[in-house]
Amino acid sequence: MSTLPRFGVIPTNGRDCVEAAVAALRPQVDFLVVIQAGQKITYREYPENVAIMTDEGPPNVCRWWNRGLDWAQGVATASGFEKWDVAIINDDVIVPEGWMCYVADDLRDYNSVAGCSGGLNEGVLVVHRAAVPVPLHQRIQGFAFVLVGESGLRGDEDMSWYFSDDDLGYRAAAAGGMAMKPGCHVQHLYPNAQVTSDIQVLNSLSAQAFVKKWGRLPW
Repeated sequence: MSTLPRFGVIPTNGRDCVEAAVAALRPQVDFLVVIQAGQKITYREYPENVAIMTDEGPPNVCRWWNRGLDWAQGVATASGFEKWDVAIINDDVIVPEGWMCYVADDLRDYNSVAGCSGGLNEGVLVVHRAAVPVPLHQRIQGFAFVLVGESGLRGDEDMSWYFSDDDLGYRAAAAGGMAMKPGCHVQHLYPNAQVTSDIQVLNSLSAQAFVKKWGRLPW
């Protein structure tokens, strides 16, 4: 276990699956925050050291990430830490035991500022160090990833749903590295289950923002 403080961030709009997500990640971090996105959230009694933040604005996954990252930075720096790790997962993700250590322990040794597990790289560590398109199976897994807290990376709120993770992966690679360690796959229960017609509109706007920033779509 790392001596650095470790934080978890889980945005949710109140889906029942969030309880399993919290239960899996909470033992692996020192503190965890649940970002309650939306006005109609069912009250839950979360475990000790789980903070709750509410966000009643329009859907924007980057804003939710950023609120959690700001919270983690505030707690870490107030406690005198100069380095810390932050895991961000979807509310429909169940991470396996030891996932946080598996992803985060070696990030700084790889000179990387972001990392995830999984992919189809047959036991080979992949580290991206340039903001360029990468194979689909080597993209940062936006539903479960870790950031080096002191890197200051934040989500680009112009990309409120799709492409937010691609943008973050590009910027992490350019800022030092985005590492994907093979194996240790997480359970992602309901991929794209929340992509409603309203979200599709946001995705179109996010695509435009990505192209304006990077000159092309990532895939």
